[in-house]
Amino acid sequence: MSRPVRLLRALALAGAFALLLPIGSWMPSDAAARSAPRPALAPLDVGEEIAAFYRDRDFQPLWIQDGALRPEAARLVEMLTGTTADSADLRAALAAARNGDPHRLTRADLLLSRAFVAFVQGHHRPPARATMRYIDEGLAPAAQSARTLLDEVAATPSLARHLDLVDRINPVFDGLRRALATARDPAQRRTIEANIQRARDIPARAGRYVLVDAASAQLWMIEDGRIVDRMRVIVGKNSMQTPALAGLIRYAALNPYWNLPPDLIRQRARGGARAIAAERLEVLSDWSPGARRLDPAQVDWRAVASGRRLVNLRQTPGAHNMMGRVKFMLPNDLGVYLHDTPLRELFAGADRRQSSGCVRLEDAGRLERWLFAGRTPRPDGTPEQRVDLPEPVPVYIGYFTALPMRDGVAFLPDVYGRDGSGVSAASRRPRQTRSA
Repeated sequence: MSRPVRLLRALALAGAFALLLPIGSWMPSDAAARSAPRPALAPLDVGEEIAAFYRDRDFQPLWIQDGALRPEAARLVEMLTGTTADSADLRAALAAARNGDPHRLTRADLLLSRAFVAFVQGHHRPPARATMRYIDEGLAPAAQSARTLLDEVAATPSLARHLDLVDRINPVFDGLRRALATARDPAQRRTIEANIQRARDIPARAGRYVLVDAASAQLWMIEDGRIVDRMRVIVGKNSMQTPALAGLIRYAALNPYWNLPPDLIRQRARGGARAIAAERLEVLSDWSPGARRLDPAQVDWRAVASGRRLVNLRQTPGAHNMMGRVKFMLPNDLGVYLHDTPLRELFAGADRRQSSGCVRLEDAGRLERWLFAGRTPRPDGTPEQRVDLPEPVPVYIGYFTALPMRDGVAFLPDVYGRDGSGVSAASRRPRQTRSA
């Protein structure tokens, strides 16, 4: 198509936009816009944000290319099917625009943008009450304005890929939403719906993130909304549940210490100095960075066991250490993180609720390679060697008693008793100091 023809079509579309948008939302800046004949089509009320979006981009269309609707327009209509954004007006406008008339193309473009905004705002709406605690900013679902959504469409290098991304939220939500459409049993539908609401706590994200499910004791590595790898994990026992939270994995600690929680310190204290030495535990005066090393033989272990004396116990790094060789830190006041473990036999068990709240990894090395994009850091032998990730990676720890499978839905025991309890998991504050 020659440049003059493209220019004339662009001017015609600009004039059509100016005539179809509500009076007051446009200011025609060229002769074509001022002199274009008014069509027998009523102006559209698309709202001030959408009207301002088109005005600020000189009425360039989003869904039209070379005088015809782009293929992505049909993809959007397919996404809208069965939603509140699906309308007979939109389908009729698209059918009428096939003749290439600038005014009808413009009407279709505006209706497509309005429907796109309505779909994304409804599909990605934040939960009424989140059951997840968000440690870092930017991890919680958030409502987006019409202008933000359309600016993202205008800036994307691939409209088709962008539509694919906004159609998905996360693998659990997407699979359960499809399963709900065919579920008939009322009890199963209630369970699926409850888990869909929990899955809304995890927003759609481009890029990479980690998803841990405490109910099934599984971990997934996700890229652009799709699972690329998975592994088994060990999660908290019923008395020390792994909480529902989201944070940023910022760094790995190589050759870590294991700092015992207070209840385990009191338990170990009953064995006295000999038991402390057998587990290769160091005794510290407190939990501060400047804590003093204490001689186990000089500590009143009966007082520690009864809670009258407070000390900190930490296990030295090495193959015996309950943290294994690496832990992945998402700084939080709950002391929850992901880490390696020497207790490999636990992963073969049917019940993988064996930790004190942290997440033990079946293959910490595989997750490490993924988090560091293949550039695995080398330990230098020092304890608690900090190695920052190339960029922080979000981790979402959820709880799903219904999981989508290829052939349906797997319903899992409600081991933590969170289904239908009406109690936010985020309100159950776990112990401040976590063990393995």
